[in-house]
Amino acid sequence: MTRILRQLAQFLGRGVALALAAWPLIGAADSVIVLNSLSNSVSLIDPKTYRETGRVTVGKEPHHMMATPDDDALLIGNTANNELMFLDRKTGAITHKMPMLDPYQLAFSPDRRWFVATALRMDYVDIYNGEDIIRRKATVKPVARVKTRSMPSHLVFTNDSKLIYVTEQGSASVAVIDVAARKLVQHIRVGEGPAGIWASPDDKEIWVGIMGADHVVVIDRASSKVVATVSTGAGAHNIFPRGDGRHIMVSNRVANTVSVVDWKARKVVDEYPVPGGPDCLEIIPAANEMWVTARWAKKVVVIDLATKAVKASIPVGRSPHGIYYHAHAPRR
Repeated sequence: MTRILRQLAQFLGRGVALALAAWPLIGAADSVIVLNSLSNSVSLIDPKTYRETGRVTVGKEPHHMMATPDDDALLIGNTANNELMFLDRKTGAITHKMPMLDPYQLAFSPDRRWFVATALRMDYVDIYNGEDIIRRKATVKPVARVKTRSMPSHLVFTNDSKLIYVTEQGSASVAVIDVAARKLVQHIRVGEGPAGIWASPDDKEIWVGIMGADHVVVIDRASSKVVATVSTGAGAHNIFPRGDGRHIMVSNRVANTVSVVDWKARKVVDEYPVPGGPDCLEIIPAANEMWVTARWAKKVVVIDLATKAVKASIPVGRSPHGIYYHAHAPRR
């Protein structure tokens, strides 16, 4: 890069060459996109060569991201500078920005009518008109702001879009929000440091990762009670569907593992060693791979799902958090 800049300086002048060097690098049309929360950037990784091909500066402290329901763009919540950002979901190019207070975790309702963002620092959940987000309005205002207990974190809608379940990391509980009434209707005690949350495909159960322990808990929706505990590993953090309708993946930050859980049988059926504090993951079916952000190691770890071998350990920015690939496994 230095040699190229010198040549550019000779022909174009030093100022132009330095300006070119400052441009964000945009990835190819087939990139795995990784959020670097403490580097205020996203890394763009070639899924074939396992190399970072570019890094794009985004807002301060980006934590979570998701695709829009039409799968047209990737949304990133920049929490510290109060902004929702739209990225090209294949290349990572920034396409739109929207002011939004502390958007930590993001979700659309299954019926696409609502968009919700948790404000972890401010202890509330904002509900927006989903179409306003999809249409990329210049500014949006929440239709409701629901006060919660301490540190609302991850969230999930029920399949009928009527209720939102939100983990409250600082209060050892899950909040239940009635969307139509636009108010919090219940708290369910689950254990210290609840984080990832997932709704079963039959809409009967809510699963929660208990980061302050070594397990996930199962909430029966009919009774609003914890009816089961499934031991996975120390620091049970996030929950992701395997894509086969039967299994979920649980990242255990402290144990440095990812557990495979049969949610119907409520038991662990397999486990993958993943060093560096595994956090978020993406399943790439075409390559039979699992890509996992190693939060403490500043890397993304690529695991062969068949052999459990580490195929690559890719350096990225500080505190890699969310990860996305457009050709991912089904979200159920």
